Amino acid sequence: MPEKILEVRHLNSYYQDGGISLTGKKERKQVLFDVSFDLHAGEILGLVGASGSGKTTLCRSILGLVSSYEGEILHYSSFPQMVFQDPDSSLNPARTVGWILEEALRARGLPLDENGRLSTMEPSPSQVDMDPRNGIRGGGSPRRKLRRSEREMAVNEVLLQVGLDLECRNRKSRELSGGQKQRVSIASAVITRPALIIADEPVSALDVTIQAQILRLLWDLKTRYKLSYLFISHDLNVIYQICSRVLVMQNGRIVETGDVEEVFRRPRHPYTRALLEDAC
Repeated sequence: MPEKILEVRHLNSYYQDGGISLTGKKERKQVLFDVSFDLHAGEILGLVGASGSGKTTLCRSILGLVSSYEGEILHYSSFPQMVFQDPDSSLNPARTVGWILEEALRARGLPLDENGRLSTMEPSPSQVDMDPRNGIRGGGSPRRKLRRSEREMAVNEVLLQVGLDLECRNRKSRELSGGQKQRVSIASAVITRPALIIADEPVSALDVTIQAQILRLLWDLKTRYKLSYLFISHDLNVIYQICSRVLVMQNGRIVETGDVEEVFRRPRHPYTRALLEDAC
């Protein structure tokens, strides 16, 4: 069994709904209910469910963006990254692609290997110390900030890896196509060499041809950098193509989990069967 990159244990997440109880305390709305799962190193784990099922709240909880929760979120890597459905929501329209990619390196640098040299990836989970951080336990490797020449080399390298010309580094996002923007968003996520990437509907806004190209790119980057993905999609065909296991979420609960082949061929839960029937 591969090492774990993420553990979620009995997670209950809440949002303040703006109301006030009879005791004067702010009311909380529970969104996630007793969610537990593991994500292993090198795995692509799918997450499916209808809008409002809790998928986004789960991702925000994993990234530490939901402060009101109970349970445990255990990270075995540092600085997990996210690729969004709409790259315009994550790309600064006032900055060039080169500046955006360099900014990620300026903020986080790159991990160091056991000899203190710049590494091409995060260490394996067994090499990571576990330290408490804001209630979310996690760890990571030492990192070094890069000199300007090193950042420029790293930007050029990642642009080529995601299939973009080097001239794109001088463009702004409004000068790019939808597929190019998503490639920049992916480049921004992988350039700091995370071990875990959360991909939130990364191909749903693209046409079918570009979808296939982006899925192939994500697979190639997984192989190159030994990445793990939590891959969110409402498109079950996409989940079937790229994921090895799948979680099915309904009303804030995981109602079914298993290997993609098993779940798709012999679904046990009525909600899973309904999703598959709708996809046909």
